Amino acid sequence: MSVSCVVVGALCEDLIRGRGRLRRDIGGTAFYFSASMAALGAQTGCVTKTRDEWMTGRIRSNGVPLEGVRRGDSCCFELDYGENRRKLRLLRRSSRIAAREIPDSMKNFGGLHLGPVEDELDPSIWDLRDRYDFISLDIQGLARVIGGDGGEVNLRESLDPCIDAISASDVVKFSEEEACQLLGGMSRWGDGASRLQEMGPATTIVTLGPRGALLYEGGEATEIPPYPSQPVDWTGAGDCFMAGFDFARLSGDDSVEAAKFGSALAALVIESPRPVAFPSARDVEEKMASFGSN
Repeated sequence: MSVSCVVVGALCEDLIRGRGRLRRDIGGTAFYFSASMAALGAQTGCVTKTRDEWMTGRIRSNGVPLEGVRRGDSCCFELDYGENRRKLRLLRRSSRIAAREIPDSMKNFGGLHLGPVEDELDPSIWDLRDRYDFISLDIQGLARVIGGDGGEVNLRESLDPCIDAISASDVVKFSEEEACQLLGGMSRWGDGASRLQEMGPATTIVTLGPRGALLYEGGEATEIPPYPSQPVDWTGAGDCFMAGFDFARLSGDDSVEAAKFGSALAALVIESPRPVAFPSARDVEEKMASFGSN
């Protein structure tokens, strides 16, 4: 089965401080998701904005077409890895991205992934439900409140500002921190997933880093174990998980098998220093086979 999927969201210039040094890298769901999808062999689209040729070059070098990349500002985040916590500041906002900016050639793709990193998606994006067979949403950017000195990033207290985006989606993905804040403590995540299903999404995923993920669907919770790996860099792991999940779902797998595929893909990605060489579908299948059905 031919798989096609487009991602909409901002690119990020990440300024990463840690261990006494500063490095610059490309980030954002738009990059990690589309590059992962392209490496898996999917027909891939990336609708985003940048003025930076080095970002455009990184997208191109990972096999992602540039048709959906428009001129505009990309985000800039400073990530400060101190002891036991990550401090995130937004130094530059992205230009807004609207539904009309999705190229006609991508309007017949099978899947759409919404990957905001701040408030860059125009509300017209939430009206695309009838255009695509399958829509997934990473709640990340919508869950953020940006303010305070230097644009420090914190989490919202409520899901209310995210309802239109959630209602437009079939799958919603949370990190553990986001789920704790917006769905309640871990014992309440299932209740939160049930409330989300009433809004529209049939599936809720909570990624748990080195502990794998939890998948909620049809009133049931399924633990998705992590695949063994030797982590080097966790950047983009959640985006790659969702690229693997969407690829497998659009290929015909059920949600549980798709989440296992996403988990194996993420395990491969975090084993590589940046810039990463994204795994192929065969690489992921071999990872899964080498550790059984998991």
